[in-house]
Amino acid sequence: MRAAGVFAWALLTAAAASAEAFPAYLLGKRESKISSSATTVVIARRGTRTVVSMQIQMDYIDLAEPSAVDDEFAPRTFEVEMIVPVPATLDHDAVRRLPSDIFERLDVISAPRLVESWQQDPCTYADIASIAARDKEGGPSALPDEGALRARAPETSRVQIDAPFGAYVTVVEASDLERWIDGYRRPRRIPENVATVLRSYKEAGWKFLVSDLRFSKDEMRNGRVVPPPLRFEYDAEAVRLPLRLGLSSAAGTHDLVVHVFAEDRYEAANFPNLTIPTNVEVDVAARAHFGELYASLFDATLDKNQGAFVTEYAWDTESCDPCPGPLLSPEAMRLLGAPSGMVVHTRLHARYRKEALGEDPVLRVAPPVQGGRGGDGQAAVPAEVSTFQGRYVLRNRWQGPVTCPNPDFDIWGGPPRADLTSVRPAAPSSEVARGKVYLSAMVRDSVPAAGIESKLRPDGASAGRRFLLGFGLGAGAGLCGTIGVVLAVTGRKRGSRRNSP
Repeated sequence: MRAAGVFAWALLTAAAASAEAFPAYLLGKRESKISSSATTVVIARRGTRTVVSMQIQMDYIDLAEPSAVDDEFAPRTFEVEMIVPVPATLDHDAVRRLPSDIFERLDVISAPRLVESWQQDPCTYADIASIAARDKEGGPSALPDEGALRARAPETSRVQIDAPFGAYVTVVEASDLERWIDGYRRPRRIPENVATVLRSYKEAGWKFLVSDLRFSKDEMRNGRVVPPPLRFEYDAEAVRLPLRLGLSSAAGTHDLVVHVFAEDRYEAANFPNLTIPTNVEVDVAARAHFGELYASLFDATLDKNQGAFVTEYAWDTESCDPCPGPLLSPEAMRLLGAPSGMVVHTRLHARYRKEALGEDPVLRVAPPVQGGRGGDGQAAVPAEVSTFQGRYVLRNRWQGPVTCPNPDFDIWGGPPRADLTSVRPAAPSSEVARGKVYLSAMVRDSVPAAGIESKLRPDGASAGRRFLLGFGLGAGAGLCGTIGVVLAVTGRKRGSRRNSP
């Protein structure tokens, strides 16, 4: 794709005082049939200042013949217009492209995660007094202190500033959107239902950002194109998501993931809200099919809560527990427009059919919640600060010999080998196959909020667990697990649970 400028242009002069952000409507040249299956939106808020970054996944069902080029051996390009409602006329300097790896990192750090723990050698920690003695002597088996283990948490990720390709190329200005669509040497036809939605936004005083996307067939992957994220900013009093226009491009269902960076957690104001069931123990089969398992759990949860916005993550940006990858770097936070100081990262997930949405959602500030850590239940509970995540636990039983008279089978920690991973994020649900897993046969805990009753027998290992210091601190922390000290010894206060898997 070719790099070039982008302009926002206004249909009307009045601007609505709310922040709109947004799946986009896709308009193909000639008779191309185009659909969109997923959109990711990032909203950074400080007061009324609103910075929006968005990335749309385009699926091409039936492409018309690409435009001709002078060189018959050169790649031929397809053209698609992306139309995005915005609340104000945007200056050219307020619109920019972002590197795609920022959104990839966002997805990893906030995605629901599979957390594996391993039952430790029941004889290694059978005599806690001997552990303390070895530690005091400072011998080969001496254990690092808590601060040393925490220092091994992953460093923040760095962002590649130069995007590998550009996508937003043609500057378009017009005084009337419908007239521009109908002409300008590029005949297009727009469905009547879409024209009706466009007119409703026009009458409400909204503006439109129009981007011309050009790409070759070689740039398509599995029939899809995902252009680099587009960022723009303005001042607004409220946060509104004008989904009705973007859903017009959906062929079936559309996944919307909204990340909010602000001083507080956010939720939907005019739609039902729920947190994804968390702390669910799963069977070993989940290791190879975690993406499909989570997508099925998400769908089952929505089946019982039609039209809801699901909170999958709410945590401050300076920590994670466990971490599926590096934290966002200060550089990435700056590019996204995140405010300075203590910032809460909220991840909301909705899934809609284009005919199911009657009104545009509005977001509002929500109180802090916690959930998805060792000792918590499946539901979120009120808290002083937000520490919520979708967390699914796979426990691996000890398979080695038992060589001591009083084995302790109640101690769990990180993987026994460096090639094993203790934390892995779920793949985006828009990219995994539905209907490939039988949930009741893959979860060891029943999940009432999703209407799931486990068909597996409970694992006796689930009661009275103790964990090694350092397990759950982040990606790679499990490697320290087998040299950690035992937490949860009788009398240790519950506040140590942050290190539990």
